[in-house]
Amino acid sequence: MLADVRDFYRTNRRDVERKSEEAERKVAATWRSEAPDTSGSIPAQTLVTKTLGVLRDGEDRENGGFGNAPKFHNADAVALLLREARSRPDPWLRRAAVKAVDGALHLEDSVWGGFYRYATSADWKEAHYEKLLEGNAALLRSLADVYRETGNRRYREAARRTVRYAATWLKDQRRGGWFGSQDADVGSRDERARFSAGEDYYILGERLRRTLGFPHVDSTIYTDANSRMASAVIAGVRAGALPEEELASARGALDRLWRDLKAPDGSLAHAWAGGRRLSAGLLTDQVTAGIAFLDAYEVSGDTLLLGRARLLKHWIRAHLEDSTGGGFRYAPLDSTSIGRARGGERPPEGNVDAATFLLRSYWLEGDPGDRASAEHVLAWLRSGETMAADPATALLAERIRGVPARIAVVGSARGAAARALREAAFRTVAPDVVVRLFDSGGPGARWGDVEFPRKPAPALYLCGERACAPPITNPDEVDRKVEAFLRGGFQ
Repeated sequence: MLADVRDFYRTNRRDVERKSEEAERKVAATWRSEAPDTSGSIPAQTLVTKTLGVLRDGEDRENGGFGNAPKFHNADAVALLLREARSRPDPWLRRAAVKAVDGALHLEDSVWGGFYRYATSADWKEAHYEKLLEGNAALLRSLADVYRETGNRRYREAARRTVRYAATWLKDQRRGGWFGSQDADVGSRDERARFSAGEDYYILGERLRRTLGFPHVDSTIYTDANSRMASAVIAGVRAGALPEEELASARGALDRLWRDLKAPDGSLAHAWAGGRRLSAGLLTDQVTAGIAFLDAYEVSGDTLLLGRARLLKHWIRAHLEDSTGGGFRYAPLDSTSIGRARGGERPPEGNVDAATFLLRSYWLEGDPGDRASAEHVLAWLRSGETMAADPATALLAERIRGVPARIAVVGSARGAAARALREAAFRTVAPDVVVRLFDSGGPGARWGDVEFPRKPAPALYLCGERACAPPITNPDEVDRKVEAFLRGGFQ
């Protein structure tokens, strides 16, 4: 093959060089920026309705999930359906979300736990047996969402099996964090080992599996996958599907990222492998980690975590934001890069995460520039003649046009009364909830212009954009007060 390439180049050198120069010009052009053409953009509500229609048409009503084989779990679709089920009188929304998760449960390894990568058949029963950390994070997130909506112990137990699998097989017990994946087959990376294909191996019980050996675990630490898993664990705790002790593994993973994967320029590297950082500054890693740090801050009140999220936010806005055209680049401009990192691509998935990160930062800290950037991303995503019906983008549109319930809990985290108020805040009926925790009231307990008093304590405060309601000391009152707020209470 190399000889063929050499001979082709020798024979066609001038043509090859001409096309290479043309490709260079096209890559350079990706860095030019123009304001997005929003003249044909559909309204946010229409985008959501259109996306729901696509999901309805694509639902596999017999097996659950969306589309035909191969079948991947779609956590964003589940989240969107459950959110809309709260405001639309359509029982299909909730039913389709639950059935999608029920279908994906067929991907679970019944012996060791953990979810296979995807199904090769429409009925979910024939799997591709590799287990990815990122895929398990997506299923864990959906299990937490569905458990929160249904209270069905089936989803809680599945969530707990998932974190046990990750702790047993993927966790770096010494340094923290989770490894990237576990192979589908046994012996595929060792010429001396007996090879067993995943489709034969994973139907076996515990004893026979141990006799044949164990599938290889890729010991690479990936920033985006660890961030998504940390966020999923935190979502599980907030929903009551996981015990609070699991927060330690999420915090350990995030501390590992900040300790080992932080590059000299302030960004996070994509991966840690072979004792070194690889590919710093990629968009998806910064924004998924930023979201995870915000998640961890909301359940701990540790301002160190909020500070880390703030640093990542400033970094992406300084190095990746297209302030004219909207959106964020895949990677910083670097003329020495090759491949995808050389171009000025703005990946839609990473931009949805970026806008979500900025919107949540705005909810917590009130910087109007963060909200403006998030809105600019959505405007760019919705620009042009065609608009993909993407559940993640529809979910972002709903969040931007909605008003979150801002909840402050004042009181020692060690006290049972404050814990009960905190749990009520996390499980409230609001589509979007922003929570801040303060050990005590007084000058150190401020949110924007509001300073929370020392008494009563512990107490929960439901806040709009400019004021807070009187304190709530009974956890049973939280849902009722939030419902009143959602019906058009104070702002």
